[in-house]
Amino acid sequence: QDIIKIKSNTFVAEAEIKFDQDEIRKELITNNLDVNSKMVLYQTAVKGDVNEFRKLINKGYSMLEEVSAKNFFWTPLHYAMHYGKMEIAFYILEELKKKGLYNKAMSLESNDKRTPVLCLLKSNALSSGNKADCFRRLVERYPIIVNEQVLKEIRNRNLEEIYKRNKK
Repeated sequence: QDIIKIKSNTFVAEAEIKFDQDEIRKELITNNLDVNSKMVLYQTAVKGDVNEFRKLINKGYSMLEEVSAKNFFWTPLHYAMHYGKMEIAFYILEELKKKGLYNKAMSLESNDKRTPVLCLLKSNALSSGNKADCFRRLVERYPIIVNEQVLKEIRNRNLEEIYKRNKK
């Protein structure tokens, strides 16, 4: 059963959200593309070309296709966050909000329990400065789902001020 407890109605929602990962993976993640098409979707997401990404989505590619190795459950959203391709992430998040899937998608864990926000915070592909900038841009636009792991990473990366500033 889905449990959502929102403690704040501000930009950054402190939320305890528990979704059954198997259920939301079945609901959100698709595996419709052949390997070559998955590679094109992945490469477009990590390149950060939002116009090309939109074209692929308009052709019928799923923005939540599993583009990682099977059962690693990394989608273009996870990769966009990991590589700091925020225009791709914002496009995906806007589309998911329209469909009422924002919270579920932001709670979607990879096989190593990384939500999209954790992909950003734990990224080894971004400098500390780039990570802070991406995080700031994210929390200025969207509520994020905060759990103990996310709070730990916010503290570890000295992003508490950015987080607090956007909790107003």
